[in-house]
Amino acid sequence: MAAAVAAASLVLAGCGSGGGSAAATDGELTVAVPSAVSSLNPIKIGTGIPDQFFVQPAYDSLIVRSSDGTLVPGLATEWAYTDATNRTFQLTLREGVAFSDGTPLDAAAVKQWMEYFKGGNGLFSSRFANVTSIDVDGPQRLTMHLAASDAAWPESLTQDRYGYVISPKGIANPDALGTASFGAGPYVLDPAATVSGSVYSYTRNPSYWNPEQQHWDRLTIKVVPDAAARLSAVQSGQADVAVGDATTASTAQTGRSAIDVVTAPYLWNSLILLDRGGALQPALGDARVRQALNFAVDRTAVAKAVFRDFGDPNVSMLTPEMTGFAQATEDRYSYDPAKAKALLAEAGYPNGFTLDVIVSNRNGLESTFAQSLTSYYDAIGVKLTLHQMERGAAVQALRNKQYPAMVFFGQVEAPNLLTQEQLQASSGVLNPWETTDAPLQDLYARFQATPAGPEQTALQEQMQARIVDQGLYVPISTLQAVYFVREGVTGVEVSGGEPIMNLYTLRPAADTTD
Repeated sequence: MAAAVAAASLVLAGCGSGGGSAAATDGELTVAVPSAVSSLNPIKIGTGIPDQFFVQPAYDSLIVRSSDGTLVPGLATEWAYTDATNRTFQLTLREGVAFSDGTPLDAAAVKQWMEYFKGGNGLFSSRFANVTSIDVDGPQRLTMHLAASDAAWPESLTQDRYGYVISPKGIANPDALGTASFGAGPYVLDPAATVSGSVYSYTRNPSYWNPEQQHWDRLTIKVVPDAAARLSAVQSGQADVAVGDATTASTAQTGRSAIDVVTAPYLWNSLILLDRGGALQPALGDARVRQALNFAVDRTAVAKAVFRDFGDPNVSMLTPEMTGFAQATEDRYSYDPAKAKALLAEAGYPNGFTLDVIVSNRNGLESTFAQSLTSYYDAIGVKLTLHQMERGAAVQALRNKQYPAMVFFGQVEAPNLLTQEQLQASSGVLNPWETTDAPLQDLYARFQATPAGPEQTALQEQMQARIVDQGLYVPISTLQAVYFVREGVTGVEVSGGEPIMNLYTLRPAADTTD
């Protein structure tokens, strides 16, 4: 997500009073989420909802994205590029902080963590590939030296990207990172009360540097895959906060339970055309085919059918509130199946082709979304073959280059971050064939070396236009993040600038501590 984002308004829809209105359990907070993670190692999991909720209790980040999208100090109190072309990035760390295992958090420890992240084969280890060396300038200061200009490190070191610092003792015992916590956060994992894949329990870290953020004696993350069951858990008091979705939000808003529904723009829903070079499915190597796939779908109808009142048609990875958004680009693809068929014929595919698509239900509605696309593609002769699989299997299939496309619900984000994470040769699992687009890479390089300001914003708009015009994705809509909140819990503060709920801000209604 972009660093400079105009915050969208917070939507709080109170749902009346009635049964299930008891306050949250004193001293304990239970959060219900749709899926578990395969590991508690911060470098081995994805970003965003729900993955972040499993590691955030025990790991503070270097920089914090606040609820309005601005970046504020975390474990780092200051950060800045120290050259004119964004190739040296310096961090000053907070004094007096220790990891939960007692190890001091200093520049040497953060350097060790960065080097572990870079070489650790994590989902986003490629993010650190550009880091050539790290200097320890003092006990609490370090400087990252970059092989190429890179303007995105402040955003990358936040809690909704890659900023969770791991203790040297955890790095020395990487197998334990999957089932224990080695962070500097307000809580520590309680293994005795944790059942992997089901319930994750955390208790207060007695040596936490900022006890005012410890609003609960115990924090529990409960995995409840069914959306209706998550709503019911909040209504009945089995959970205090839950990740909702579009299928249950309307029910919650019209129900009689004393819960609030909080929403903010969060995901862009798309078909990723992974094989843009046509190695596995030659048709995808032609921009006209990719454009045809974009013209073939009625975005408004799909958004309404799948996401009801919580999705909006969209042809890019941005929302109007974000820096780099260009309305002219959003108007690039109308629903025009005749034009789609003409483009296919022009590219040499008058009878269409078959497209194999990975579908993995991380957020709960990916399968419904994928199925909603099939009739549109049938109409132009493109047959989608949907391959349902668990998240771990999906990641392995990506690494093995087994399928040319994938249904993807990703965080709304600026085009420079999308390019960095998915469209460079070094981007990793979301660009398995290492396909690049030379004009986009040129725009990206210019953006990375440009100081923040109007010129940088213009380059983002040009990047967005290039990504959309070349049909590198088939974005369909954006989707609201939805949270259900019981009476007695406050602090669910989200916006278009930061739609991911920060567990640190949740507190009992009677607790006025900031």
